[in-house]
Amino acid sequence: MKSTDDKTQEVIKIIKKELGSYLPYLWHEAKTGSMYIKFPHWGLGSIRIGDHKGLSKYPYRWEIRMDKNNCFDIISTKKASQVVVSPDNIKLLLNEFKWSAIFRKIKPGDKQTWEEHKGIETPEYKKKKYNNPRDL
Repeated sequence: MKSTDDKTQEVIKIIKKELGSYLPYLWHEAKTGSMYIKFPHWGLGSIRIGDHKGLSKYPYRWEIRMDKNNCFDIISTKKASQVVVSPDNIKLLLNEFKWSAIFRKIKPGDKQTWEEHKGIETPEYKKKKYNNPRDL
């Protein structure tokens, strides 16, 4: 999977259109082709777009599996709940995302790092990444 694939670009276009008010940005693009999209509010989690299963030690709240068809799973672990969908079910993920934001009382455009939420100093490297996000 590459970020230039038509299918991947279509998924990114839908995310930008539907979640653009939550200010999504590209956090990382791995050598494996997986892409990681974050939001400026820690409570929204991140979206992983990949064509293979991610590492189990990183349970991304939202995951779009490009290698699956007709997939919609909610996986609960001790660490977190995770919503995994295929590209054809992306609308279901977006609805879950929006309901999660409403439940957490996060409004579009809200910004808050985990450290700010806990009342501790945000590390300098995070400030640089959050202040200079890469566009999707």
